[in-house]
Parts: sequence; structure tokens; C-alpha cells
Amino acid sequence: MDDTDSATVSRVRDVYRCLLDNGIRTTKTVWAFDSPPGTPLEGDTLEDAGHRDWLRELRNAGFEIGYHGAGAAPSTRERSRAGLERFREVIGDYPRTYASHSGQFEAMYWGAARFSGGWKAGFSIGERIFRPGLAFSGEVETSPYFWGDLCRDKIEYARNLTFDEINTLACDPLMPYHDPAKPYVRYWFSASNAPQAKDFVALLSPQNLHRLAEEGGACIVYSHLAYGYMDGDRVDARVRRAIEALGKMNGWFVPVAALLDHLRSRASWRAEVDRTVLRRMQARWFWQNSWGKRTKLMRRLRQRARRAGS
Repeated sequence: MDDTDSATVSRVRDVYRCLLDNGIRTTKTVWAFDSPPGTPLEGDTLEDAGHRDWLRELRNAGFEIGYHGAGAAPSTRERSRAGLERFREVIGDYPRTYASHSGQFEAMYWGAARFSGGWKAGFSIGERIFRPGLAFSGEVETSPYFWGDLCRDKIEYARNLTFDEINTLACDPLMPYHDPAKPYVRYWFSASNAPQAKDFVALLSPQNLHRLAEEGGACIVYSHLAYGYMDGDRVDARVRRAIEALGKMNGWFVPVAALLDHLRSRASWRAEVDRTVLRRMQARWFWQNSWGKRTKLMRRLRQRARRAGS
């Protein structure tokens, strides 16, 4: 799933051509509308004719077009409504998959609302310390940014947690799942986090791919194809090698919604969330994003110190 932050056709087109050449179909998220000048991470949107034409080409080639919200900047309810209608007009139907954007006040169940119980309280404290004044309210009915009913009625799958592991399904064995405590999202799913090209290459290492195959798992990679995937006017050689190696494996390389549909078809699948498993997932997320990252940082610093002293 490609997060559209900073993406333009010129920045990512060749990466998609590389995916297509290797038999891999993915999900490309989009914004419906341009944002005010200076909005962080803004890229091409459905207001750009060339971008619209290219997205239709992707759709016709078997890629999924997902949704990153109405725009990079915050959108009121009416703009969110207009964004969904614009998406349907251009792509041919409403989006099936959605991922919130950190610059949107209307992000659905975002920030501390992503969690429950003690994990929600802990994240809320962290937000007040490190990101004061940032509030998300897409699900809050009294907010001018409320669009929860539109999200529920038009979109099937929304992304929540991300993990630093190749086997997303092992981290989130429930996906896709419905959480009655968050009624404005039909089904949640998780992803394996690879924010930039270097992370993508590391995640799709031969060792990780072998382990994923051995475990019979499933991986939804969440990345930003505008961040480091190109080296000048060509796809970065490390990225190309990783994609080519993946394409040669006996895998099933489909967009997010197709994979989630398949998981829902299993006899063992249950729609409603298992809260014990959900608490373990949230604990894993917190460990990877706090102590886990601290441990990795300290390990890198010690390695640098040893190299400097040798």
C-alpha cells in the first residue's frame, strides 16, 4: 500500500512500471483535492488531469486505487463528502481501502483513539507531551470534521497498526476485523512498516521472504514510493533487485482489498474483534515503537563507536 505523501506521477511512475513488469499488483492511495500552498507532503491529486489519466491506467492494469482522505490539509465534513464523490467520479466507484493522514483533523480514530484501555491512556499522555494541540476527530459527531458515517457507508477497510515484521498476519491474526467500540470503520487491517526505500529493501530481504514463505504468512507492506525509490531518472538498483526477487517467488501478489477479501473467506474468520488478541497487538506496537526503537538505536550507536575505535 503506497502512501501518496509527496507523490507525483514523475516520481513514482517508473516504480509502478517495475512492479507491473514483475507481476506484482499493489494499492496506490490518492488525495481527491489540492491543499493550500505550503501544506506539508502535498503531491499530485485528482485535480491534476495527468494524474487522473495515469491512475486509470493503473486501475485498468489491475492495481487498486485506495484513499488517503480528501486532501493533505484538514477537510470539513462537506469537503470529505465531496472528496469521496470526486473519487467515485474519477475511479468509477468508492474506495475500498483507506489510510488516515497525520495532517488531517478528520483522521478516523487516530492518535490515542487508535488504542484501548491502558494503551490509549499511555498514548494520550505521550501526545500531550510531544505533540500538544494535535487533535483528530473524524469519528466525533459534534466536530466540524466528522465524516464517520460516510467512511462507514462508503469504505470497507481502514489501516490501523503497523509492525516491523515481514509477516503482517502473524502480528495481526484477526485482520480484517470489526471493533464495535469504533463503529464508523467497517473493518480494520494492519501492515508491515517500510516508510522509505531503504526500509522496503530491508523488509524484503531474502531472509525475511524465506521466513514469510516458510510460515505461510501474508504481508501488507506500507510504504511511501515517493521517498527514495528513484535514483535520478531510474528506479534505485536495490529497489529493483528486491522487486525482481519477489516477483520470482511462488507468491500471490495482489492489492490490499483482494488479500483482505481472501482472509475473510476463510472458515475460521470471525468479524468481531477478539479483545485479548487486540491487547497483545497493541502491546507489540508500543514495544516496537518505544523500547524496540530505543534498543535498535543503542545497538547502532555501539556499532559506530566500535568502528570508530578500530
